[in-house]
Amino acid sequence: RGTGPLVLVGANPSLVQRSDYENGLAPVVVKRLFRQLQRDYQVGLNTFLNLLCTAQEHEHNRADPAYQSVMAAEARPDRDVALATLACLQAEDLRPAAARIRVPTLIIHGERDAICLCSGGCFLADTIPDAQALLLPDTGHMPFITRRESVAEAVLNFLADSYQQVEQES
Repeated sequence: RGTGPLVLVGANPSLVQRSDYENGLAPVVVKRLFRQLQRDYQVGLNTFLNLLCTAQEHEHNRADPAYQSVMAAEARPDRDVALATLACLQAEDLRPAAARIRVPTLIIHGERDAICLCSGGCFLADTIPDAQALLLPDTGHMPFITRRESVAEAVLNFLADSYQQVEQES
């Protein structure tokens, strides 16, 4: 075994759809965001930030310091870094790597994640041996902020169960 359990939050092995993978964003959506970031970085970044949460999550969490820290202007990445990151995510396809994960894995995903589609999280849960999924209704891409109590409880229970199983097998 060698390593402990793994927790993935809002994960998708491929940000974009591929000819044999429909669980990502349509390539045109990612290209449009990329062009928008190039043309007017603040407008593009605001588009991305709005996708992080559902409208209800944005409204409900406005006064939350953790939410505010993510949305704050001073927390925004440099334009070139954001563009390079998006280009990397657009090109990357980690499906083969996902199939090689051999540790207990918890996948936490918002059912209304507009960035990494929930179906991508379900793909991971189906692909990774010994994986389980926690799908959070009415939740976007940041459940660790907007549903942090539920996420913390799930992670703690998963880790306790995983380490208890390791002790029993020893």
